[in-house]
Formats: sequence, C-alpha cells, structure tokens
Amino acid sequence: MFDTILSLFGCGRPELPSPVTITVLRIPADGSPSHLVSLQTTHEGVSEGVGHHLHHIPDVRPFWKVPRAWRYRDIGHLEFSDQQQRACNGSYMVLYSFALDDLPQNTHSPAFILRSIGNSWGDVFVVKMMPNEWEEHGWACYDDVPEQFFDLPVMARMGKGPLLVQSKDDDLLPNKDSLTVRETFLSFFGYGPFHPPAVAIKVLRIPADGSPSHILSLHTTHEGVANGVGRDLYHLPDLRPFWKIPQAWEYRDIHRMEISNNSLNQSSNGVYIVLFSFALDDLPQNMNVPGFIVQRIGNSWGDVFVAKLMPQEWDEHGWASYDDVSEQFLKLPSMQGPRYHARGRRGDSDMPFSDQAELDLLFRQNGL
Repeated sequence: MFDTILSLFGCGRPELPSPVTITVLRIPADGSPSHLVSLQTTHEGVSEGVGHHLHHIPDVRPFWKVPRAWRYRDIGHLEFSDQQQRACNGSYMVLYSFALDDLPQNTHSPAFILRSIGNSWGDVFVVKMMPNEWEEHGWACYDDVPEQFFDLPVMARMGKGPLLVQSKDDDLLPNKDSLTVRETFLSFFGYGPFHPPAVAIKVLRIPADGSPSHILSLHTTHEGVANGVGRDLYHLPDLRPFWKIPQAWEYRDIHRMEISNNSLNQSSNGVYIVLFSFALDDLPQNMNVPGFIVQRIGNSWGDVFVAKLMPQEWDEHGWASYDDVSEQFLKLPSMQGPRYHARGRRGDSDMPFSDQAELDLLFRQNGL
C-alpha cells in the first residue's frame, strides 16, 4: 500500500526495470538441439510491441538479428501442473516472431508449443514466470527454466510442421487442440476451408473521442489476423474502419476476461475478449475506458472493443466462435463508473484509494 501511495506522487518507483539474468529454453530454427541458455531481460523496445505490459522481457535480439523481428514478436502462454518433474510446474510464456520475410520458418518446435502458437519464424524461446508473476513495482517476475524440462514427455515428441502434428499423448498437452484430428488430416491434403467466413456479431465499442459506449454490428475478418496477436482465433471483428491507420491493426492486442455469477444480469455472463491498439503514434489515447477494463489492459489508443465468445469458444474447424454482446452489458455497474487511464503498468491506474475501493466493489458486483 505504501508503495502505491508513493507511486501516486511519482516517487518511490524506478523509471524502468533493471536487467535480470534468467535461464530460458531456446528452440533453434536451424534444427539443432533445443537447449537452455542464460539471457538478460531488457526494456528496450518493449513498450512498443506485444508484451508491453511485462515492462521487460528476455533480450532475444541477438538470435533474431533483424530489428523488425523484435517488433513483430508475439507471446503464447503455457501452464504445467501435476508433473512428475515438479520443478517444471508453473506458468510459462513462449516468445516467438512472425517476421516471415526476415527469418526462416521454425519447424522444429514440440507439438505442444505448435498448438499454442501456430507458425513461427526464427528461434523460439520458452520463459518461466515466478508463481506470483509480478514483483512489487508491477513488472514481470521471471524464474529459471529447470533442466528437468527436457524430461517432460511432451518434449520427446518433436513437431514436423505447424498445426500438422497430432500427438497421441493428448492428456499430456497443456493447451487445447486448435484442430481436430480429422480437420488436421484433411488440411494436410488440401481439403476443407482454409479461412473462416465473415460472420456478423455485436460488439461493445468504447470510443476514444469521449462519445458514449454503444453496441454495434461488425463482420469478422481473417485479413491480417495470421500476422499478429489473435492469430489463434483465425478471425477477429474487423476494426480497421475505426482505427483507420494500417499500423494500428498491426499493433493490436487482446485481453481475455470472464464475467460470472452475475445473477442480476445473467445475459452478460461469459467469456469476452478486449481488443485494443497500442499504436500510440497514430491514434489518440483512449481516456474513456471503464476502470475494470483499464485494470486489465493498461493504456490503449483509439477505440476499444469488447467481443463475446460462445461458451464452447471454438467451432468444428478450430476457429473462434463468437456470440453477441448483450445490450444489458451497458447496464453493468462497472460500465457506469468513472473512467481512468493507466499510469503505464498493469494494475496501476491514476485513481485515489476511494475510487480503488469503489472499483473493487464493482468487480465483485459484476462477478469479475
């Protein structure tokens, strides 16, 4: 609490995280054996790309070499539990690039990673998080990947190509299958649809110009989805007419949230994704986002959108299955509350304690 009080007055917190040395798993694109390597974290260029909320990430630029590969990075997430190798239990992130014009495609990742990230180019890195994941300043807190990671059964089954590997050890995989066995088999031989058709859905729009939030109908699109955040969904609501600048679509980000146990507004219960952009040089900062969303995404630029997923989340082809955001969503208590902007780190917003207490109450009222 004392640190939070100091942060409100701009003191007591370093400007940037100091580099820390951690052990990560490297999966080379050239087919050489995977191995552990010590890297230092860096904050350079982190605020302008995916992972900006972490404030520092392992510096893999010496391996990717091309500056654009660092900018075109992406992050996947893995969770291990109940493993015989107990040191391997925990949360991990997969750091990879989609700079397909600059790096060789990596076809050597284990199947369980392929299912998490799909296609990747250049070396892939697996990074372990500390159990609490965040340190006192709100920066990511990393752990070392243990040597026992190589003893995991899933590491013994190496992939032959993105999304074409179907492991028989389904119970060992920490992530869902992105395609069924049948769909994977058909796609291998060139059958079946390759892109999801556009579907009309209702989403919540939070305009950056301060006008009221409202529900509107949009079509989904697959264009440009494979080259950015949300590629695992295969199609996203087409926000390009609102963001207008192509770079804003490229610099999109997504946060998943769930509302449950809301007995007064049951139609709002479910799983949602928040779509936002961090194209800070091209779009105006959005200062009108409700506090419960700011607490999740931090700063954002341009209009912010909330889309709802169907309960099963994925259709028969492995594509995201969307539901309509209900008009009742606008009546949630948290949608009526004050608007905030983040100070620049996850969970740290410019709000006095009375408003923070109110926000906590709104979270409970909405089942968040």
